[in-house]
Amino acid sequence: MRMVSSVVIALCAIISSCGTSVPKDYFIKGSYPDGAGQTLILEKVLVGKMEFFDSAKVEKNGTFYMLNKPVEKNYYRLRSKASSPQGGVPGAFVFFITGPGEKITFTSRGKMLGEDYTVEGSPESQTLNEVTSRIMATQKLNDSLNTEFQKITDQATRAIKAIEFQKIANDRMMAQTDFIKKTIDANPNSLVSLEAVGQLDKNMYMDYHKKVAANLSKSHPENGFVKNYVAMINSAGSTSIGGEAPEIDLPTPQGKNVKLSSLRGKYVLIDFWASWCRPCRMENPNVVAAYQKYKSKGLEIYGVSLDKDKAAWEKAIADDNLTWINVSDLQFWNSIAAKAYNVSSIPKSFLLDKEGRIIASDLRGPALDQKLAELMP
Repeated sequence: MRMVSSVVIALCAIISSCGTSVPKDYFIKGSYPDGAGQTLILEKVLVGKMEFFDSAKVEKNGTFYMLNKPVEKNYYRLRSKASSPQGGVPGAFVFFITGPGEKITFTSRGKMLGEDYTVEGSPESQTLNEVTSRIMATQKLNDSLNTEFQKITDQATRAIKAIEFQKIANDRMMAQTDFIKKTIDANPNSLVSLEAVGQLDKNMYMDYHKKVAANLSKSHPENGFVKNYVAMINSAGSTSIGGEAPEIDLPTPQGKNVKLSSLRGKYVLIDFWASWCRPCRMENPNVVAAYQKYKSKGLEIYGVSLDKDKAAWEKAIADDNLTWINVSDLQFWNSIAAKAYNVSSIPKSFLLDKEGRIIASDLRGPALDQKLAELMP
């Protein structure tokens, strides 16, 4: 009988199992130590739905491989099978922008799959990660400022701090805007620019939006997200400051339609959000605080969800204490309201005066409180 040498035994121990082998060819080679034993799902992201693409089990040593290869450039989403497809949990998903010919090396260092990760072998996925990280860093700063601001009870101090905090937030937003513009300029034909441009206000940076639409319509003419975006930019203009807000007539969770125009006579904050949108859920406490403070003075909130799962939508409403008017057609990004308001990223909000004209957009944290205080002292 031939004996197995101690060297072979040692090598087997290092790779956890003599039966574990590295595929000769693969699409994604992954390392996710905290996910050992989990099954990961890779999905192709399409307009209004997720399409199964591949799956793999994370081995005891944290490694996994995805073998199915894409035949076209597109968005892909990696998640744990145990996680909710609708999301809502920070770090539950990782998004890639990838296509034929790429071999990705993915490394997750956090307990959650997308909590702390790096991507190699896919330049666009790498850039997407950088853009996402930058946006989340800005959001965290705004959240921390708002948390501190909400603790201040003295009105004189609040007035001073509102100006101070707004300057800090504005400076950080300007830095992010510069970063976003440079990213778009450096990646004119990449789907990354579609994700990035959503952070730029259309009223101020319509030139960038038009540039992205023109470039992507040539480089990705058949992509569903690109088609929707190009159509939106071509019809832009109805939601500019000073314009009359387009009508929305959608059902509440109870099935009763509520028209936006029925709220004339009040200041109305139209709030586009979704249960699966982490930045939206992080901003919700700020909106709740504003509503509680100003609803008796004439403020109404008209929440438009881009959910597609009614149960997830209703749960988020209850969990976040959203006691205002909530409506949705459960059509995800195909929502008729989102199209009417040219919404390409969320959270997105529009503040209307008592006559239904748009007087401001994307007011968050201290900026929202400051504007409402001016209108309803």
